[in-house]
Amino acid sequence: MKKLLSMLAIALVLCIACAGLAFAEETPAAETKHEHAYGVSQDESKVIVWPGEDEATGLIRFVCNNAGEYQTEAEAAADFQEYVVYPTDHVFPADSDPDTKQLDMTLADALAKKDTALCVGYLAPTCTEPGSITIKCDHTEELKYDNVKFTGWKGACSATQTYVIAPLGHTWGSEQEPKQYYHIKPATCAEEGEIQDYCLVCGERRGEIIKLDKTEKHVAGEMKVTDATCTTPGKKEQYCEVCGKLLFEEEIPVDVTAHQFGDWQTESRVEPTCTTDGTWVKYRLCWICNKAKEVETETLPALGHDEDNKVLKEHVAPTCKEEGYNTYTCPRCNEEIDEWKEPLPVDPDAHPAEYVEETGKTDPTCEADGVINYKCNLCGATWTKTIPMTGHRWDDGVRTEGYCVKDGEAVKGYITYTCLNDPSHTKVDYDKEAPDHDWGEWVCRNTYNENGETPAYWIRQCFKCGQHDEMILNNDSNPNDACFGGHTPGEVVIENEVEATCEEDGSYEEVVYCTKCDEELSRETVVVPAAGHVPGEAVVENVVEATVEADGSYEEVVYCTVCGNELSRTLITVEAIKDGIVEEDGYLHVYEDGEPSTKSGLTNVNGEWYYLAAGYVDTEFTGLAPFAGNWWTVENGKLINRDANGLVEFQGQMYAISEGMVWTNWDGIHWLNDEEAYLLARGAWQSDYSGVYPEEGNLILIKDGKVDHDATTATVDGKVYKCVNGIVQVR
Repeated sequence: MKKLLSMLAIALVLCIACAGLAFAEETPAAETKHEHAYGVSQDESKVIVWPGEDEATGLIRFVCNNAGEYQTEAEAAADFQEYVVYPTDHVFPADSDPDTKQLDMTLADALAKKDTALCVGYLAPTCTEPGSITIKCDHTEELKYDNVKFTGWKGACSATQTYVIAPLGHTWGSEQEPKQYYHIKPATCAEEGEIQDYCLVCGERRGEIIKLDKTEKHVAGEMKVTDATCTTPGKKEQYCEVCGKLLFEEEIPVDVTAHQFGDWQTESRVEPTCTTDGTWVKYRLCWICNKAKEVETETLPALGHDEDNKVLKEHVAPTCKEEGYNTYTCPRCNEEIDEWKEPLPVDPDAHPAEYVEETGKTDPTCEADGVINYKCNLCGATWTKTIPMTGHRWDDGVRTEGYCVKDGEAVKGYITYTCLNDPSHTKVDYDKEAPDHDWGEWVCRNTYNENGETPAYWIRQCFKCGQHDEMILNNDSNPNDACFGGHTPGEVVIENEVEATCEEDGSYEEVVYCTKCDEELSRETVVVPAAGHVPGEAVVENVVEATVEADGSYEEVVYCTVCGNELSRTLITVEAIKDGIVEEDGYLHVYEDGEPSTKSGLTNVNGEWYYLAAGYVDTEFTGLAPFAGNWWTVENGKLINRDANGLVEFQGQMYAISEGMVWTNWDGIHWLNDEEAYLLARGAWQSDYSGVYPEEGNLILIKDGKVDHDATTATVDGKVYKCVNGIVQVR
């Protein structure tokens, strides 16, 4: 590097004296106290190259190597000189056609450069279409000075150039040796085959279809066997799967032992008991010959005693000194089972009546309990028994009447009761009040004299006690009159009632009469406010049915249940019948004639197919969905790829698809999208299979599940055969 910079410095000195050189304008150096040493670099980092203003050139900067000790840091940074660096020519392969000026390259040259670092793009040619290859500049020249100017570029060049690769042209099978044809359908024992000339590279077909004669080789189907029976022979048959011709037939001799027995029938039967086994002699006949007979004797195990439903036979109650017990019998055989005997523990309170003795007694009274003393002569226990008190039992009583006045005082009446159990016990019930006087009528002893102003004098006497009562009146009224001293108002009577309606008030009169003389004492009119309407249940009228295209409506009318007047009328709008997909609460719900669907799986909704889950579009589902025995591609809940062809991944396996349907019934070799021929098994690509596969009378070479069109040889049963476009040439 130091040598290069020294040469640059010398060249720079020479060029200063030369006119017309392409150096950049020299930057004036700062005034210093040292001699400049531009271009003699002691540090390679002081030589800097970067793009210039037009990006087609660069700049080179030389700094002074002697500046550091005499200048400040800022002065030293500004002490440099710069010059323009011009790029060299691009380096590309010898290329253009001198006549057309078109950049061409042979396929061999292109393939040689395809995998090198200079190739930045490659498009392979086909039989009919040209290919191309793009090469970048291979410029690696270092910076140099050629006595005229600085040239080169530090770093890689980004320039590229594209070359055309001529089309390959078709490789027709009929022009090869031996000739090769595309097998449209194989010749079978039932029909002719068909072949056609085709390109071994791209598979394009041309020319007329050539007919192949029928073959004599049949395709044997499954061997059908009809078993021989005890009376009839059997048969083996095998037919050609293609034309149905019988290829093999053999009779199977009668097998006298090949009986077909029916159901078992009873010949004799002895039922088992609780303790002994039973027997069942059964037989069955051959339903073909009706002669062969099988007989078996089956032992029926003893049933055992039925303890779960045991029957109580005897109950001996325990006493105060001895245990009791229960015994049981079997309900099936009525035998008493000793193992089932149940002991009952001694009951200290169970004294036998024949051993109980009364040792003393105190009778109860009306107001005190009695008692009986007992003793058990079996166990010696003693105890007492309380006799409840009898309580009083009163007679009907004797009444003593009271007096309205006796010895100047009122005396109440009373009833005296005597206890029938003990006559010494009595009780008295007094009346609440003494009896009233039993007055006679008033008698006037001195009539009223208005002129003489003499008052009237009236007197009456009690029939019970003889007491007199007197009254002086300053008028001619008679105290014997019914309403003397004032009327006695009766209950209010309702008269002249007018019922209120929903909108108008009603009324009635409250009348009070004297209960003694029937004189009207008062009459008052009471107003009854209007009751107001009583709304009934809403009635639906004027119904207009909703359709898919338009809303419907109806009127809800409320009438008064009393007067029948219309109280309200409300118009209700009915939304149009939901049909198809309706978004509700963030979900896509499917409706059919207004009713929410509950279907699941692929469903036709107004001409479009969707994947449903309980009536909703499952927008989260993307994959394959089953329908009508096949599988279909679904994305975000909607059927897609209705016209798609090719391979689709499902559960880790690639499946063939044609017009949106996954062909799970496809077996053998099939072309997909006219691009590749794949080996399929029930529509699944057999990508793990490599070897030969018989197809339409040919052996096809398979590599990684696809027809190997590039192989030139194939090994079959240890022999090497020529292979053309995937077909092994074994003929």
